[in-house]
Amino acid sequence: MTILVLFAVLFYIQDELKSQVRWQIDLLPFDHDKYCSPELKEEIDSFKNESLTYRQMKDLLADLKEFNEKHTLQLNYPAVYVFSEDGTGNDLKNYHGKKVMRVVIVDEEGRRTEDKNVTVNVRGNSTSAGDKRPYNLKFSGDRQILDLGKDKKWSLLAECFDPTLIRDALFFKLAEQMGLDYTPDARFARVYMDGLYKGCYLLSERTDIASDRVDIDPFRGEFIFEYEEEREEDETKYITTANGWRFAIKDPDEPSDKVFAHMEEVLNRFDAVITSRDYDQLKDVIDIDGFAKYYLLSELAKPIDFDYSSVKFYLKNGLIHAGPVWDYDISSGNYDIDFYSIAWYGETAEEKKQNRISYYDLYCDRNPVYAALLEYEEFRSLVKEYLSEYGNTIENLYADGGVIDQIVEENRDLFMSNYTPTEAGGAGWQVDHRYSGLEADRFPSYEENVEYLKTWIKNRYEWLRDSDPWK
Repeated sequence: MTILVLFAVLFYIQDELKSQVRWQIDLLPFDHDKYCSPELKEEIDSFKNESLTYRQMKDLLADLKEFNEKHTLQLNYPAVYVFSEDGTGNDLKNYHGKKVMRVVIVDEEGRRTEDKNVTVNVRGNSTSAGDKRPYNLKFSGDRQILDLGKDKKWSLLAECFDPTLIRDALFFKLAEQMGLDYTPDARFARVYMDGLYKGCYLLSERTDIASDRVDIDPFRGEFIFEYEEEREEDETKYITTANGWRFAIKDPDEPSDKVFAHMEEVLNRFDAVITSRDYDQLKDVIDIDGFAKYYLLSELAKPIDFDYSSVKFYLKNGLIHAGPVWDYDISSGNYDIDFYSIAWYGETAEEKKQNRISYYDLYCDRNPVYAALLEYEEFRSLVKEYLSEYGNTIENLYADGGVIDQIVEENRDLFMSNYTPTEAGGAGWQVDHRYSGLEADRFPSYEENVEYLKTWIKNRYEWLRDSDPWK
């Protein structure tokens, strides 16, 4: 009996060692053959052919760990590993392309969450065309991901068009501090696709219906919708109200005819009441405090999509609420002066190019919903009250040692790995290269791009505070 127990223990130890070796082989960069010594290649082949002794496997494990630490930048940050069966995960290019892949997420302590049947697709609209692609992940069931909660749907935001990598995380943080409900939780992480280090991503909750996300009840007719001026997406339903406001139904995305009719009724009443100029009636239809906070945050950030897309709402307990917040990579001065000339200050195109100033002027009043709300003196007064209330919070974003500095300092090595050449083990992105015609000209160094963001937010806040544009 004792001998059988001993054999079982030895078998378990050896099997565990094999598992650790296989895991380290999974972590090898896709082009590791360029860097591996002939001896390490031979060891790996021998392991795959099951011709190594226990001692040889232990030596191989140590060699693999040393190699991975040197060549895949094993930093003190979470990591997301995505593996396709045929090694073509990096070929996913368009919004509609999908693959079922194996995903392993590892926290800083080495704890793993794994699913072999994750549907992966390229996400976003303009960002889906970026060289560094963003992804949506749909696990086969709810998974606890890092400290972000439990769900099956997650996003990997590439931040390809933002040289600082932090605009989304920064305004998520501000929204949370301002008490905006259902603001996505997110963590920066290393991402590997079929062994290729893709760089720094923001692993984020999605703005879907779930108890851990937007906690509403679709069985009671509650839903999430988004202002969408003209974009058409397959399998998305749209509702245009009497005043021509066009909304995309985001979740549930396949409403029955009866539910869809209910949505039309809700949105037409939403339109009618906002444009009625009856403030008492308005308070019975929308969460005015939430709308004022959401508008103020958006006006501060000046996200370029706000006048035509990516502006979310949801119905809960009979009230329409603003949010959740989303999509700030092309914001806070990070937009091309020719492509988005309307966001820059000046009377003429030439004057705008000479000024190079984009922190003047209101912008989010171009969205028809908020344009109608700003007709109410009570709403304008509420926005100004919140600007005063959260003034110190906003100032702390750009202050020395404030939120921006803290985010950068906590993630500096990870951010730098995004811009480290591939031959040195980094992702190889260039901090001074524009990856889209939508974004602003970049500065030569990471620090200069961060300083530009801090200065822009400071100037924007002071202009909103001192010019009183909501008279």
